[in-house]
Amino acid sequence: MRAAGSYPAVMDEGVPVLVHATDPYRRLARRPLNFWLSVDSGTPTALPLGGPSRLTLPPGRHELRFAYPVPQDDQDGCRILVDTTAGSPVSVYYAAPLSRSQPGVVGYQPDPRAQRTGRALRVANRGVLILMGALVLLGIVAVLAFLLQLG
Repeated sequence: MRAAGSYPAVMDEGVPVLVHATDPYRRLARRPLNFWLSVDSGTPTALPLGGPSRLTLPPGRHELRFAYPVPQDDQDGCRILVDTTAGSPVSVYYAAPLSRSQPGVVGYQPDPRAQRTGRALRVANRGVLILMGALVLLGIVAVLAFLLQLG
């Protein structure tokens, strides 16, 4: 397996497939910057999250399998069947899951639930950080008050 900016073309001439991959949870924790993609049960290849990755596939029906962060077996990740027989470019959208036990979301349109979930988790994370800071300050004030009573 190798990390690359684009998937190697199966043949020189083919149908372009643009894969738009996002990770709505990446701002919450340190997470990998790549997802794994395999075509027709082939060897998974690491592709970057963020911008579109371009694949060139021959005309026909192909199964794309997405895994994040690292595929453990053939059942990991989510799958989509892409039909390139018409010869027109195809766009696929993938949203990485929150945990390793979830497959993520893949489709022909961006998933609005993944975008909302990422925003909601960022807001919740900010709220937890503010609450923790307030508790630390309250603890410091309590310790200082106790020390002033002793002195």
